[in-house]
Amino acid sequence: MTTPTAAAAPRTRAAARSALAAARRPADLFPADAADAARSYRRLARLLHPDTAPPAERPAAEAHNGHGRWQGPFRTGHFDAVAHSYAVEVCGGVDALAVTHLDAPGRCGGALRTAHAYRTADGLQDRLRTAPPGGLTRQQRLTESLLTARPADRRSPGTDPRAWCDALAQTLGAPVAMESDGPTAADKTVRPLTGRGSRSRCPGRAPAGT
Repeated sequence: MTTPTAAAAPRTRAAARSALAAARRPADLFPADAADAARSYRRLARLLHPDTAPPAERPAAEAHNGHGRWQGPFRTGHFDAVAHSYAVEVCGGVDALAVTHLDAPGRCGGALRTAHAYRTADGLQDRLRTAPPGGLTRQQRLTESLLTARPADRRSPGTDPRAWCDALAQTLGAPVAMESDGPTAADKTVRPLTGRGSRSRCPGRAPAGT
């Protein structure tokens, strides 16, 4: 690829998606100059943000989650199993899961997916390895590799909330203790724990570095 410049940065959503798909490393997207790179990053982030997507590309709207004064628009999307598994491992495991928005799969007509791998410049990656705290250089390399990662190994648990709970419990290694499929307390269900979480399999384990 040619050396990117701030002036040549994509100016449409379609161009931004094409540039991201073609990139194999951060240098394919961002100029060497730090200020120009920051401008290019902001432009890409704006063009590719879910809130700027055409209506046909957006998940079903959330009736009870709108725009917040501080957090901005409510964000929706597919389930990132790789990132969630990384978070669980960084925490040293979890005892149980609370799964919300279980009404979304039905409202989306089965279109929601779980992504179990990333396609990166280094190939298919289904796990982000943790490390002891303090490895900032390693974390920088990890962040850079994820800038151009694309979801892969997409699966669909369907529209049944129980199927989603079972799939997430299996993926994250912990039972689902609370389910929510609506905005009120009446829409919450607390389940008796029938299994052991990932923390119970790692006694005395300290959280890994992030």
